[in-house]
Amino acid sequence: MFFVLYLGIILPYRTMKNVLTVSILISVLTFCGRNQAVDESLDRAESCMSASPDSALAILESIDSIHFDSRSQNARYALLKSIALDKNYIDRTDDSLVNIAVNYYRHRRNAPYKFKSYYYQARIYQNAGLMDKAMESLFCAEHIRSNKVSAEDLARLYFAKAQIYFSRFDLSGELDELREAAKYSEISGNDNNYVSATLSQANTYLILRDYHKLDSCLTIVNQHTDLSYQNHLKMLDIKLLYSLNVDSSVEALKADCERYINYAQSESDLDWKIIAQVYIKIGETELSRDALCRYIQNGGDINDEAYYYLLASVQKSQEEYVNAYESIIRYAKLSDSLDLVKINQEVKSVKNNYENNITIIKQRILFVTIVIILIIVILLCLFIYQ
Repeated sequence: MFFVLYLGIILPYRTMKNVLTVSILISVLTFCGRNQAVDESLDRAESCMSASPDSALAILESIDSIHFDSRSQNARYALLKSIALDKNYIDRTDDSLVNIAVNYYRHRRNAPYKFKSYYYQARIYQNAGLMDKAMESLFCAEHIRSNKVSAEDLARLYFAKAQIYFSRFDLSGELDELREAAKYSEISGNDNNYVSATLSQANTYLILRDYHKLDSCLTIVNQHTDLSYQNHLKMLDIKLLYSLNVDSSVEALKADCERYINYAQSESDLDWKIIAQVYIKIGETELSRDALCRYIQNGGDINDEAYYYLLASVQKSQEEYVNAYESIIRYAKLSDSLDLVKINQEVKSVKNNYENNITIIKQRILFVTIVIILIIVILLCLFIYQ
């Protein structure tokens, strides 16, 4: 600036005018260059988001936010970074970043970005344990025109809704969402997600003891010969539980259990509580105790009620009655606390539904009242002017 003023003193007016013009042009070109660089970085991050989310996150973290020239750039950055964090298994519970995207795209006609902003807002609420708010965000995403949203994104939405219904112990609602997830996974050509949705249905039918539908799901899965490692292990897990529930022979249980253990690439991938149940069933209490130890060693929850129930069963079989009594007391306390959580969740849902219904009723009453007042005013005007 001082340089420009100096030129103004020593140069003629016309020369000064030219210098100012050049300065403005340089400023505009610099600004446009920065703007274009930010857009290019955002484009690169988005293009590699699915295949290499860690690279996408690195690109986004290298962008300096002071170079954003508009709300649209800021919103797109907020959305892409929220996606990258989620895909890199960084479970955020703070919604301040994603809300920038939600507040921008909710008023825009960009359906894919609007959908994703609500979906990843829901993911953050899930991480924070705020299932009511998560479901509200998912409902907002679901009501965006589906023909503007990819089948893969819709499948992701229904998987998330299924998880919330399962956490609420609403197995019927979970099954409905899993069927939708399977349908859109098939449409998108994602066989891995289709099989995953089908196996999750099989697991729920196993809980409900609907073995006919469970068999139907496993038949569908068996038609896919190129299962991913996770899906194959999940299928073996379900088959082992099925053998436990239908009282299979000792030989069949052993064979299914060995097949499950041998397939796993890591001990931490196994459900050691199921393995412990198998060993209890076939009378191998020492192996069952070892399985429960491995459950804890591999990051199992020490406050899991099923763990104490199984431990009490093992201790009773080995005539450790005092320890068995302590374990069963611990199981009872944890079970009661879980029942309380269920009740609180149900009460909260009922309360929210009630409050929503009251709001709707109040709005209707207000509307009717306004209409009646308008009719009275019109009638009075007609009466007066007659």
